[in-house]
Amino acid sequence: RTKLGRALLPLNSRAGQVDAAWGSTGFMVFTMIALLLFLLILLLLYNSTLILDDFALTWTDSTVTTLGKN
Repeated sequence: RTKLGRALLPLNSRAGQVDAAWGSTGFMVFTMIALLLFLLILLLLYNSTLILDDFALTWTDSTVTTLGKN
Protein backbone atom coordinates (compact mmCIF):
# COMPACT_ATOMS: atom_id res chain seq x y z
CA ARG A 1 0.00 0.00 0.00
CA THR A 2 1.14 3.47 -0.86
CA LYS A 3 0.00 6.95 0.07
CA LEU A 4 -1.25 7.48 -3.46
CA GLY A 5 -3.19 4.21 -3.35
CA ARG A 6 -4.87 5.20 -0.10
CA ALA A 7 -5.68 8.64 -1.51
CA LEU A 8 -7.28 7.15 -4.64
CA LEU A 9 -9.19 4.38 -2.82
CA PRO A 10 -12.44 6.40 -2.46
CA LEU A 11 -12.57 6.85 -6.25
CA ASN A 12 -12.62 3.08 -6.75
CA SER A 13 -14.83 2.14 -3.80
CA ARG A 14 -17.89 1.55 -6.01
CA ALA A 15 -16.07 -0.53 -8.64
CA GLY A 16 -18.19 -3.43 -9.86
CA GLN A 17 -21.46 -1.98 -8.63
CA VAL A 18 -24.19 -1.47 -11.21
CA ASP A 19 -26.81 1.25 -10.95
CA ALA A 20 -30.31 -0.02 -11.72
CA ALA A 21 -31.50 3.31 -13.17
CA TRP A 22 -30.83 4.58 -16.68
CA GLY A 23 -28.56 7.31 -15.34
CA SER A 24 -26.89 9.31 -18.09
CA THR A 25 -27.86 6.96 -20.94
CA GLY A 26 -30.14 9.57 -22.55
CA PHE A 27 -27.39 12.17 -22.58
CA MET A 28 -24.95 9.63 -24.04
CA VAL A 29 -27.39 8.70 -26.83
CA PHE A 30 -28.03 12.38 -27.61
CA THR A 31 -24.29 13.09 -27.74
CA MET A 32 -23.63 10.12 -30.03
CA ILE A 33 -26.40 11.17 -32.43
CA ALA A 34 -25.12 14.78 -32.46
CA LEU A 35 -21.59 13.55 -33.22
CA LEU A 36 -22.92 11.30 -35.99
CA LEU A 37 -24.79 14.20 -37.59
CA PHE A 38 -21.73 16.45 -37.34
CA LEU A 39 -19.52 13.85 -39.02
CA LEU A 40 -22.18 13.20 -41.67
CA ILE A 41 -22.35 16.90 -42.53
CA LEU A 42 -18.55 17.06 -42.76
CA LEU A 43 -18.56 14.04 -45.07
CA LEU A 44 -21.27 15.56 -47.27
CA LEU A 45 -19.34 18.84 -47.52
CA TYR A 46 -16.12 17.01 -48.35
CA ASN A 47 -17.79 14.96 -51.09
CA SER A 48 -19.57 18.06 -52.43
CA THR A 49 -22.88 16.26 -51.97
CA LEU A 50 -24.09 19.07 -49.73
CA ILE A 51 -23.64 22.37 -51.51
CA LEU A 52 -24.22 25.58 -49.59
CA ASP A 53 -25.27 28.72 -51.47
CA ASP A 54 -22.67 31.51 -51.59
CA PHE A 55 -20.10 29.33 -49.86
CA ALA A 56 -17.06 27.69 -51.42
CA LEU A 57 -14.51 25.44 -49.80
CA THR A 58 -11.06 25.23 -51.29
CA TRP A 59 -9.35 22.19 -49.83
CA THR A 60 -5.97 22.86 -51.45
CA ASP A 61 -5.13 26.05 -49.58
CA SER A 62 -7.50 25.60 -46.60
CA THR A 63 -9.51 28.75 -47.24
CA VAL A 64 -13.20 29.46 -47.15
CA THR A 65 -14.52 32.09 -49.54
CA THR A 66 -17.94 33.67 -49.75
CA LEU A 67 -19.23 34.02 -53.27
CA GLY A 68 -21.04 37.13 -54.43
CA LYS A 69 -20.57 39.12 -51.22
CA ASN A 70 -17.86 41.74 -50.98
